[in-house]
Amino acid sequence: MNHASRFQKYLLLPLTVILMFGVLGSNSQTSSTGTMKGNDGKVYKTVKIGNQVWMAENLRETRYRDGSAIPVVTDAKQWTKLTTGARCAHYNKESNYAVYGYLYNWHAVNDRRNITPPGWRVPTDTDWATLENCLI
Repeated sequence: MNHASRFQKYLLLPLTVILMFGVLGSNSQTSSTGTMKGNDGKVYKTVKIGNQVWMAENLRETRYRDGSAIPVVTDAKQWTKLTTGARCAHYNKESNYAVYGYLYNWHAVNDRRNITPPGWRVPTDTDWATLENCLI
């Protein structure tokens, strides 16, 4: 089963603490912190690990990069039948989004409108391996 198929099987995908990243040109192994701005204008903390910059907090975006809304779907039966992007709050409690971010289905993550802010992307298996090798 390929990487995308595994994610499609599990439709609830939290975009966790280090899900999206941008790669810097530097080969420095020092860690540093910074910030980046999301599609909604929210400011997120970032951390540089090796030559990669990763988000240091969970994604809380309600819009794709082109400004299109990511619909909220709270019904579990409807969620499992979706063929388009959607989001919801942890336990469907909107107040949880500030702590946990939103949960997105694979369709939202893989949408051509791009859930990631400009200059950022969902990491590949190679990106994860690079991070793993840096932390060993």
